[in-house]
Amino acid sequence: MERSLIRREWHSPTSRDGAVVFKATSQPSAAAAQPGQLRYDGRALTVSETHMQKIVHNYLKALEAGDADKAASLFIADGWVESPFLGRLPVRQFIKKVADASNGTKLTVHDVLVSAEGHLRAVAYYLYDWRLKDGSRVSFDCADVFNFDPSTGRIQSIVLVYDTHPVRSVVETKYP
Repeated sequence: MERSLIRREWHSPTSRDGAVVFKATSQPSAAAAQPGQLRYDGRALTVSETHMQKIVHNYLKALEAGDADKAASLFIADGWVESPFLGRLPVRQFIKKVADASNGTKLTVHDVLVSAEGHLRAVAYYLYDWRLKDGSRVSFDCADVFNFDPSTGRIQSIVLVYDTHPVRSVVETKYP
């Protein structure tokens, strides 16, 4: 039976920085670490809710601007985005494809929620108002799931979640 060497410690919701702290401990827990949980690597990692929210907002600004370099700087080296239309792509390639199909984007962020289960994950809920190169326009709500790398605090991956039905007829054939 594998024994976890990670103990989760939480700051109170009223703490000044809202930090979620993962600390290594020499006291093994009785439960084995589950897939996706941090494992002991000899270091403590602190990633605050504020940090994750800031990174998400910075990514959304880069997406809105079509800035692939800025977006990629927020990711680990092999970070990726998975889209219902484009599949799984490296972040630079994803942003470039979206930017090449766009003639203006406005993102209105409703909320950025951080995992209440202790995962290094956040969800951005926003309205995507998108004007395409051919002049067509489509607006839809998104709930993008951001997964963060435990060793760097950078974005590891994003999974885009939205209803493609109202969007498909406008967008499906517009990617170069």
